[in-house]
Amino acid sequence: LPSEDCLSAIKACSAYGIHAETSKDKWTIEGVGRNLVVPSDIVDAGNSGTTFYFVT
Repeated sequence: LPSEDCLSAIKACSAYGIHAETSKDKWTIEGVGRNLVVPSDIVDAGNSGTTFYFVT
């Protein structure tokens, strides 16, 4: 479901160095273990409360 909330979550994952790939039928997110990257800028969760709580 490519909603704005889902797209915000994908962008937030990318900000932390997590590889996220989307296609028409499948979304794949690969974890990085303990190797999260500190974002170089503010992580914008858009209007997604779930994404906000996930990244804080």
